[in-house]
Amino acid sequence: MLNLARGILISAALVFVCWWVLQGSSSFQTCIQQDQKQSADNHPENYISTFAAGANTYRDCLGEFVHDRKDEILVAFTVILAFSTIFLWVATRDLVESAERTAKRQLRAYVGVDEVSIKVVERDKKPFIYVRIKNFGQTPAYSLRYWADIITAPTFPDQSAFKDRTWCGESVLDPGSVFGIYSQKTDALIPDEADAIGRDTKRIYFMARIVYRDAFGKKRLTNIRQECGGTQLIGMGRMENSEKGNRQT
Repeated sequence: MLNLARGILISAALVFVCWWVLQGSSSFQTCIQQDQKQSADNHPENYISTFAAGANTYRDCLGEFVHDRKDEILVAFTVILAFSTIFLWVATRDLVESAERTAKRQLRAYVGVDEVSIKVVERDKKPFIYVRIKNFGQTPAYSLRYWADIITAPTFPDQSAFKDRTWCGESVLDPGSVFGIYSQKTDALIPDEADAIGRDTKRIYFMARIVYRDAFGKKRLTNIRQECGGTQLIGMGRMENSEKGNRQT
């Protein structure tokens, strides 16, 4: 659509320039006026003949104008051809770049959450979270590594509150393949803490960061933020997405 608009705009500009040049040519205007006067004298009331004569007049005068200004017209045509070639090159380049971007979006790896569950949210025990990660794209995710941690807090804390940020070893995740992130809280829930989580005045928060490179060599990032609180979620062993922080590039 953008290229079509450019073509229409350039064509309109060329037509305007041609009209402007002819209107500013004294020899062309003099030729037109003389022939029109002669035609009107010869056929004062014959409108069809006048129209035909006028068309012939414009043709003849335009022919004389082109003959007299052939060098200037050749230069102008060369300039127009140069601009047209540049325009064609730009349009072709934009088309190729757009096709490449579309192909990369369609073919690249998309690593994200497939399933999340939580267990052992009880007094004096360590909650355990399992997150299944899947490559939803059509090409492998290379040099994939991640870290994950669990903490409890009244509201979702800043990333700096997650202390266990040890990166796992690098791996390759093929299209459609999955792997599991197993994360356990480092210390057991004290009774007051477990009761607060059950009342949903405090929550269990999970964060993971995954980095990898797609098939085109671009670095990608997936941030996962999940939380759990209240007897309903705990009873179902489920977690829910946090309102902020989940991100995928």
